Amino acid sequence: MTETPKRARRAGHGEDTIYWDPAKNRFVGAVSLGHAPNGKRRRPKVYGKTKTEVRTKIRDLKKEMQTGVKSPANYTGAEAVNDWLGRGLKGRDEQTVNKNRSLAMRNVALLVAVPEGRPGRPSKALNLEQAKAVLAAARGSRLYAYLVVSLLSGVRTKEARPLAWDHVYLSPPEGVPPHVVVWRSVRKHGEPKTRKSRRTIAPPKQVVDVLEEHLRWQKQERA
Repeated sequence: MTETPKRARRAGHGEDTIYWDPAKNRFVGAVSLGHAPNGKRRRPKVYGKTKTEVRTKIRDLKKEMQTGVKSPANYTGAEAVNDWLGRGLKGRDEQTVNKNRSLAMRNVALLVAVPEGRPGRPSKALNLEQAKAVLAAARGSRLYAYLVVSLLSGVRTKEARPLAWDHVYLSPPEGVPPHVVVWRSVRKHGEPKTRKSRRTIAPPKQVVDVLEEHLRWQKQERA
């Protein structure tokens, strides 16, 4: 359930306030952090979609103020190491400082013993010469268009087999390249491998030419 925005009450002295801001479509948290050296009251604001999110940000902000550490959202690990090397080793003897600097500059991945793992499964993919040989041997057969689409367009073989002409656009409107809409597969339930596998592919000209030839051949055969 979503939280219902309520009218903010006037905060007491030294209290934090959470209220709904219709202009920003967000909850706002006004944090009470005492007074600055010039006597001005410090009340920074944090924003969130829910009151819970705002309360969390208020708590984190107060922790930062108490520890004296405030890092920006884009603060990186490398910057943290450099800050520590520059300011965190004060008072240490020279040998300790040099040792820590040396360790910080090393690639720790090189210190890890990598397991050998299991031997990989031999690839079943065709190399260039094998693919050319397959296409040359299949030229003129019913499987030629299927093989060309599978090898040259990026469509998986399980997606090419159920491909229908309803999802192939060889003569689209001007300004739109010929394309194939990949929505189906011979996998269980007819879905592609993943949700992101539903995609539109603009195949190269060689594939378009072969598909046009295959379509003409089908029409002649059915006439």
